[in-house]
Amino acid sequence: MQSNNYLKEIETTKTKITIYNSWYYHDYVDDLEVLANILDKGILCKKELGIKNNTTDSYNRLHYVSITKCSSSKNSIFQLINSRPLIIINSQVKAIKTPPLNQSSPITSYLVNTPLPFRQSPYNDEWQVYKKIPPKYFIGIYLDFQKYI
Repeated sequence: MQSNNYLKEIETTKTKITIYNSWYYHDYVDDLEVLANILDKGILCKKELGIKNNTTDSYNRLHYVSITKCSSSKNSIFQLINSRPLIIINSQVKAIKTPPLNQSSPITSYLVNTPLPFRQSPYNDEWQVYKKIPPKYFIGIYLDFQKYI
């Protein structure tokens, strides 16, 4: 199979990279078909994927894509996802810092139940991107290639 040969070639290529704290990360289902779709169309919110309700089966929401930054802080979403496959995203993407759940503000409380809700997060390192993250913002992929060889 040609794709397995390509993966073997990638595995033997060693590259030293610098990790920047300004980069964002998004985890995805560990499936090569899902990855191919993300690389082709970008990372899409649930509504853009055709999902009409706000299920809790992923960190993506109806109107927003959830992303995080490298963090070792307490209550960190990055600490939950850093062992999963990750898309590494350039810091130039337009992201909104998600306010913490315990921080109440009049503006946030007014926007929670609107057609385009502004969410709060239980994590202190979560950002959100409206609708889609186009592939032009992707820097790289963190993936354990051993399982595909």
